[in-house]
Amino acid sequence: MTDNDKAQTMMNGRNNDNDDYSSYDSDSQEDDELLAQLRTAVELNDPPPTDLADRARRAFTWDAALEVLVEQERSAEAAPALRRNDGPQRRDLSYRLPTISLSLTIDETGEGSYAITGSTQPPTASVEIVEPDGNSTAAEVDRKGRFTATTWATSVVVQLTTDDGVKVRTPAIDLDDPGTE
Repeated sequence: MTDNDKAQTMMNGRNNDNDDYSSYDSDSQEDDELLAQLRTAVELNDPPPTDLADRARRAFTWDAALEVLVEQERSAEAAPALRRNDGPQRRDLSYRLPTISLSLTIDETGEGSYAITGSTQPPTASVEIVEPDGNSTAAEVDRKGRFTATTWATSVVVQLTTDDGVKVRTPAIDLDDPGTE
């Protein structure tokens, strides 16, 4: 009796005392072969999308970005209720993902521009300050991950590119409102 006949017999509920079903244990080589055949059939008839790995990476990046937003919300709740306005403002921000961290200091220059000084750990290949109109300013990153950039925009996104080409962006940072990040 072939394997297909045995399977059909089992599915139909017929039992023949002469049949030997002992070969149907979960560790048998036949199970492995059957799973390999099923895997091949699925891959041929319904293959996974070619960009599935990229989609998964983006999903994990969004999870990490959400984690950053939650941390910012917690930090905003703990911020003091009163702020002094004695001139140019300075803010320190930090963002953390499982594989990279970013620390920023934003200084209002008093001339309508903002100086953004930061560092990344580990050091990244590049840092860009992206303005709402799409213009971006590249910041030179030293071997220790430190950088400085100046912008006249009132809102920016800091985009890091790691050595292996992965791009990571902060949420929009409102430079002229020290109460929001």
